[in-house]
Amino acid sequence: MTVPAPAKAPAPLRIIAWAAIVISASNVLGACMGLLDPAPNLLADMFPKDVGLIGLKMGMFMIELSRYSSLFFAAQLVIALAALWTGIALLLRRAWALRAMQAFCWIYLVWTIWNWLWWLASWFFIIRGLNPEFNHAMRIISEIRNAGWTAAYVIAAFLSLRYLRGPQARAAVATKMSVVC
Repeated sequence: MTVPAPAKAPAPLRIIAWAAIVISASNVLGACMGLLDPAPNLLADMFPKDVGLIGLKMGMFMIELSRYSSLFFAAQLVIALAALWTGIALLLRRAWALRAMQAFCWIYLVWTIWNWLWWLASWFFIIRGLNPEFNHAMRIISEIRNAGWTAAYVIAAFLSLRYLRGPQARAAVATKMSVVC
């Protein structure tokens, strides 16, 4: 008697799992590079002294946060490794991976928005003071591009959440469970 091969996971589930694997692997590499960086407080050396009171307060806040960059990179490494494991488990249609991937989508949303806000603040309060002749049109184009990428990532995360919470994803995991048992 032969056991029938389990049906393939639905395409959206495979796409989400592979995207999680690729993004997590990239984040693992980025976190490792950040942990190996010999200059954890690069912002302190770059910070201009003539940016005004708001810029000074924001710049000092950013410098203070950058002092803890090793802690941030270590947390990023742990979360990225867990997300990588979850992406592989989702590809294998493990029941726990469905809920875990939803949690990682929320973490990814917060992380993406935080990174964009950090980058935006650095442009307005640090880079502007470093190079006053910087082409403002290029800065605006760059900000629009970054806002567009951030929006694309946020939309992808929300669509992933919507699918992962839906009946098709639950059925794909349940089908895997019933075939194995």
